[in-house]
Amino acid sequence: DLRLFLAAMALASDDPEEITPEQGTLWDKFLTSGDATHRDGAVVRTTSYALAKVAGLTWGSSAAGRVTESLRKMRQVSSIWRKGNREVSGSNMLSYAHDEDSGELVIGISPQFAQAILGNAARYIQVSSEEMRQLERPASAVLHLVLSSRLSIGGKREKRDMTFKVDSLVEAVYGPSKNNDTLRNRRRAIKEGLAELDQLEYWFVVDKYDNGRVNV
Repeated sequence: DLRLFLAAMALASDDPEEITPEQGTLWDKFLTSGDATHRDGAVVRTTSYALAKVAGLTWGSSAAGRVTESLRKMRQVSSIWRKGNREVSGSNMLSYAHDEDSGELVIGISPQFAQAILGNAARYIQVSSEEMRQLERPASAVLHLVLSSRLSIGGKREKRDMTFKVDSLVEAVYGPSKNNDTLRNRRRAIKEGLAELDQLEYWFVVDKYDNGRVNV
């Protein structure tokens, strides 16, 4: 799901096209509230095949259904931004429409997430689709996004290395662990993901696992 969402964001960034409340069905599915109601979203016109290719997913007999199922799940995910206890903005992640006759897939990126694409965000990060496609483990792709954010890739931060607690990365990728067995398995998956990131050209991982930390 994450790979496909980032692929849609990448395709929208190549040739940004705005979507406004006047454009009907796609916009209505965002279910916006607060500030998001008055901002523009972004739209990308593509196909399931092209989206899967950018996401690095293998195309086969079940791939089109997998893309549709993933989009259906993401359409049901909502985000709410708050200042203190006050809700200031909210919307669903995306909306989509699929023309089965032409094969065209139209994806709307909600105004909550489209501001960097449209050049309206004061702060943003860059996530390399090329790097993401090289990662095979599901945890690695999420870890790549988390660390790209923490290191502010594409932003103004000059310092590009940080030390992280392994357990903080576990929680960032998976959420809270319910028991020790789950935590141990997730720690192993994160360490395997870090090892895979270390194989990328511009990433360097120095483990300090004796004290539960890692430098990236």
